[in-house]
Amino acid sequence: MPSNIIDTLKGSLQTTEERLIEDRLYEAIHHEIQTDDLHPAAHARAMAEGGDSEGLIKQAYIKHRLRMLKDELEFVNKAARIASEQQRIQKEQDQKDADAYAQAKLDGRSDEQIELDRKVAAVRQRAKSADGSAMDGVIVTVLVVLVIAGMGAFIGATGR
Repeated sequence: MPSNIIDTLKGSLQTTEERLIEDRLYEAIHHEIQTDDLHPAAHARAMAEGGDSEGLIKQAYIKHRLRMLKDELEFVNKAARIASEQQRIQKEQDQKDADAYAQAKLDGRSDEQIELDRKVAAVRQRAKSADGSAMDGVIVTVLVVLVIAGMGAFIGATGR
């Protein structure tokens, strides 16, 4: 039973936070209206929706601008989560690299050998994680180089 109360409280705290954020967004919108510093897209939507009624235009502006600000806030939060996840992944990779380097040194490998192994592993990882389009590009590039080299050899042999 206590866990249900805690879950309920957590839910109400989250909605309280969301309401406080929404209040700040309404304050910002109110300031935009008071200073006549309206967002062009929200204002255009409001005029299209509100017709000739100034009251309906303001009401629609508030609705559209609130949606826009919430979308922007969601986008910023999503970008922050992605950046945080990328940092976590990079940190894990750095630790793996450090562990592999330490093990390679224990195995008596030179820094040059370790660097070459790291580069080969990076190329293999890119090829493995690519959806095929990256490798297709490499194959096409190699074929073009071979064709050009072959044409050069043919032209050189025939004198043309």
